[in-house]
Amino acid sequence: WKNEQRKIEHEMNFDRSNTEGKMKKWASLIDSLDPKSDGFLGGLASGLSRVYHQKKFGTTYENKVRELQDKTVDQSNRAMKAIESSDYHMLQDCIRILDLTDRHLGKHIPIASKKSEALKKHALGSFLDICKKAQSILESNNKIAIENIFKDYRDSVLCLPFIFASSESIKAFTLTNQLMYDALVKEISDIDKCLESFDFAKCYSKVKSTRKLGAFLADHCTLLHERVKTSKHVQADQWLESISNLCYEHFPQCRSLNHIKYFAILDIVPSSNQRDIKKAYSLLSKRYHPDEAGNNDCAMFIKIKEARDHLLNVKTQQKAGAEMPFDVKLKEIGATLRERAKSLFEQQCYEKLGTLLFRLDDLKLLDDLIAPSLNHRNIIDEIKTLIGGYVKQVRVGVDSNWSSRDYRALNENICDLKEMEKHLKAYPDIYSSSWNRGIVERVEKEIERLGQQARTYLSSHHSAKENRDDFRRCFLNMGHVLVELPIFKNTTKSVMCGVLEYCLVNEWGYSFLFEFGLCLQRGDESDNEVDKQVAQLIVAEFSHFKEVLTMVWNEETAQKPADDTVHGIRAQCCKGGITQELHIKRGDLLESFEVFDAQYKKLLGEYIDPNADMKALIQKTAAIANKLKPLTCDSGW
Repeated sequence: WKNEQRKIEHEMNFDRSNTEGKMKKWASLIDSLDPKSDGFLGGLASGLSRVYHQKKFGTTYENKVRELQDKTVDQSNRAMKAIESSDYHMLQDCIRILDLTDRHLGKHIPIASKKSEALKKHALGSFLDICKKAQSILESNNKIAIENIFKDYRDSVLCLPFIFASSESIKAFTLTNQLMYDALVKEISDIDKCLESFDFAKCYSKVKSTRKLGAFLADHCTLLHERVKTSKHVQADQWLESISNLCYEHFPQCRSLNHIKYFAILDIVPSSNQRDIKKAYSLLSKRYHPDEAGNNDCAMFIKIKEARDHLLNVKTQQKAGAEMPFDVKLKEIGATLRERAKSLFEQQCYEKLGTLLFRLDDLKLLDDLIAPSLNHRNIIDEIKTLIGGYVKQVRVGVDSNWSSRDYRALNENICDLKEMEKHLKAYPDIYSSSWNRGIVERVEKEIERLGQQARTYLSSHHSAKENRDDFRRCFLNMGHVLVELPIFKNTTKSVMCGVLEYCLVNEWGYSFLFEFGLCLQRGDESDNEVDKQVAQLIVAEFSHFKEVLTMVWNEETAQKPADDTVHGIRAQCCKGGITQELHIKRGDLLESFEVFDAQYKKLLGEYIDPNADMKALIQKTAAIANKLKPLTCDSGW
């Protein structure tokens, strides 16, 4: 009896191998003990069978059902403990046993189905919670905290096939993987942004954190991706593949990622060393050894052995002291900064150059991120020497343009120097403020010299007439400074006004300035196009030449056809600050002009006659004028 009892207890141990076979035997036994079997022959056979089993095993149907129910409850309790301890392998084993119990013994043990469904619902909720936590972490600043829950995430995905029967869990799985990819991409791009903005202090912390996050994902996500590809219940995920590709590109160091399928067989991360490989083989070989597994299938055992041999060989050939992620980028930082400095100087981005110089000392933080050391002091000296050389080139350009009196180019040089002074004055070994002050003083002295020279030509009416051409050239030179060096416009205009006012002090000054302005406006045969433009701008700039402009306008208007002048006239009425356009009777206006013009020419002919009576001519002219004099605005046309 004891031997039979031990055999029965062994048959009720569903946690070991051949679980489904044991379930089938128990289903057969329970069916034979079930008193509800009916039918004459069937009932007779069942009754004899029940009597036989009860006598042989000392048991009844009720006892066995009770024992199986207890086993079912034990499996459910064991599963709950597995959930609490995050042992998803055990959880799946318990649920599998409950599902087999329901399949073969469900009509006798209905509780198995309820327990299984409750556990699945609980596990699904736990998985969704894990995904939410992971997503929250990946959107935070502490992304590396994902490593604290990744094992639960991974084991849930690989061990619990029923999870992926839910569309909600599939979406959560996909979104979590996408956020992992986005987080890694952002961390990598942030390093480039830090270098772009010369924020070397932030770059230091960003490289360290990204190396840590990248190393974790390169180990665990690549392995998960490979396991998912060989899984029967999880479909391949594009984001896991994207993460793997990113890790292949940026984090291959100390990882044999090309041999990931062998790491997946041993279920170890690709950064595992020889000791880890041997340990994993030792554990798996016991589980899948044909003698231990209780079957004759050697395929998995052979795969495990081949994976061990292959990876041990790979690790033997792997070179020590491999580069760390972003080593190449950091080693090239000197050349990169030199190119950036050159580009910024060419684009006149002096504010960014100032930022670069200000943050150069933080390069020392990057020294220990690579081996051999970055040697930041050499890089700093090179960058400062380079920028200083560019500044000196501008200074040489200033001297050259001043010597050739290329005022437009000189104006650009001086504007550059002012911008440099604003952002680089904190570095006197690179930029000296005295350079800018020096050229400004030279230009101002030249303006004063030209002003004094112009005054000497106006010492008398005779001197002004004799030196009219020299005075014109001197004044024109000041005009070039006025027009082409806007920085000195106020100074130049003040000196030129002083010269003109000095001329007006004399009785002959008004007539001289009128003739001089007319000469400027009309130009000279020896003037080039630039001189002509500058001369006309001088006339327009100073009110001293207002009469000249009026005369020129009158001449231009008189030379235009009357039709053009009349059609160009506009009339406006302003009331209460509101301006309105008025209609002009251009036909009547043109007719009035033609009458006036005819009378004018007739009178002019009479006036030219030397024998004409001047008094009679004046009276006649006044009478005609009274008829044609302008009307008031209120009377209309």
